[in-house]
Amino acid sequence: MTIQKTINILDYLITNRIERKTDFLDAKHSWNQKDGQILKDIILMISGCMQDEINSLQVVRKQLVSDCKHPKKFRDIDPDGKPYCVGCNLDL
Repeated sequence: MTIQKTINILDYLITNRIERKTDFLDAKHSWNQKDGQILKDIILMISGCMQDEINSLQVVRKQLVSDCKHPKKFRDIDPDGKPYCVGCNLDL
């Protein structure tokens, strides 16, 4: 797996988690009935855990994305004929 594929997977996971968190927080309003405060507390706790997961995925992604300028001396071609940077292992 190349770095670019990993970054794409992380982007998908981050987007998916943000959408699920938004859906979850929107559901809080429809569950607001008799024991509403308990449900609100549970929803806020779970959404906090989701935010922690989003933050962790963003930290991992930040570590993978480099500031490499891909100089010509670091460019190479893999066996499939696709160019990539030897310095940061990103597909070009």
